[in-house]
Amino acid sequence: MPISGATLTVYRAGTLTLASLFADAALGTGIANPQTSDSAGRFYSQSTVVWASDAYAYDLLVDFGSYTETYEDIYVLGAATNITGLAPLNSPAFTGVPTAPTPATNDNSQKLATTGYVQAQGYAVLASPAFTGTPTAPTAAANTNTTQLATTGQRSEYIHLSQLDADQRSQWHIRAWAGSQSDEC
Repeated sequence: MPISGATLTVYRAGTLTLASLFADAALGTGIANPQTSDSAGRFYSQSTVVWASDAYAYDLLVDFGSYTETYEDIYVLGAATNITGLAPLNSPAFTGVPTAPTPATNDNSQKLATTGYVQAQGYAVLASPAFTGTPTAPTAAANTNTTQLATTGQRSEYIHLSQLDADQRSQWHIRAWAGSQSDEC
């Protein structure tokens, strides 16, 4: 229910100096301070907006007749078109050290995953991971000669280099292949 006859007094923050109030965003048309609400509960009958300079913080005192409310250190926002230096809402590019709340370890939402969240997952490190349990890997194709992980599913024949003398070691091309059932040297 609108309250008619309430007063709104605006001070510069921390003082008893009345602030300059305006009817327009250009701060060109001054209006009275304090303001008295009309029968619709509006403090300035031509508009629902009262303007003030964004160079100051303000304290507001609203007197409803039977009680008062005080609001301290209210800041006025600058013009909405002045967005120089702000990141766009869509695909912002972060610089410096941006932070975010760390989601719970079992969170399966679209929230950002912080490094704390990732480390809490308990994944193995990429460099020299320590395997436990019974790790598995795909079995390489026959005659594969790459650095991919070899499994016991890929058996190979081999010659122990200890059986060769120094000349033979330099001359032999040792080749491993899959499918052999021989473990002999």
